[in-house]
Amino acid sequence: MISGWFRGLRKNKKGLPPKILVLVDLENITINLSLMPLGGAAPSDVFKNLMPELRKIGDIFYVFVFSPPHRIIGYESFFKKGLVFREGVSLIECPKDIKKIDGRQAEVDTVDEKIIEWCETIVPEIEGITHVCLCSGDADFLKALKGLKKRGLKIIIASGQEDSLARELIKLADVNPTTKKKMVFFLRPKN
Repeated sequence: MISGWFRGLRKNKKGLPPKILVLVDLENITINLSLMPLGGAAPSDVFKNLMPELRKIGDIFYVFVFSPPHRIIGYESFFKKGLVFREGVSLIECPKDIKKIDGRQAEVDTVDEKIIEWCETIVPEIEGITHVCLCSGDADFLKALKGLKKRGLKIIIASGQEDSLARELIKLADVNPTTKKKMVFFLRPKN
């Protein structure tokens, strides 16, 4: 299991900068920003504003990008270390699942399901992190993020744009002790 890779990392001690784990719901972000691999803004243009803001809060421990395979096409170079993220980046493929809905078979997105599973099982095992940044505006993550908050982790939210962010997530985001503002960021700022 991947959580074993994180075991043994030293715990974050007082005086050390905060460590941020970033979880990206690529499909949510790209849909809300109308990004397509062959048109629109490149993901690197979108995330280049977020990463410096996160570095003002602390060190970015690692970035995990969750996506169905079809969204990855055209983004391969984006995930390479150094292009957007100086930190390590791993892509977690989340293939669509076939389920019966109202008696008919339908493709179902598994990205949210996988991120929630990680928040409930793997993220709590990662020693030394102090903050989790969720890059999604989807309220489906509310319960999982509340669970992380109960474990003492601070929550940062990054959404595609303000109108794609669930209000419940804004309420859940922690306050930056330096700026005294909620740690909520928009990948596409207001015009």
